[in-house]
Amino acid sequence: MNTMTMKPAPAPRPVPGFVYCYLCTHTVPATVLLSTRARPTVQPGQKCERCAASIDSAAVVRLDRAA
Repeated sequence: MNTMTMKPAPAPRPVPGFVYCYLCTHTVPATVLLSTRARPTVQPGQKCERCAASIDSAAVVRLDRAA
């Protein structure tokens, strides 16, 4: 009898990137989580370095990755 087993999803890896802060309308550096199945998201618990607002829901603008 063949039984299928599912592999657990790999843990998202943090990479440096830039996100858009909705409160101060600037692009600020932040840690972005990359996973294989979903789009990049901001690591929870970070604050904007310009206005100190939470950037948990910020849009990822650019990722700093080597070629």
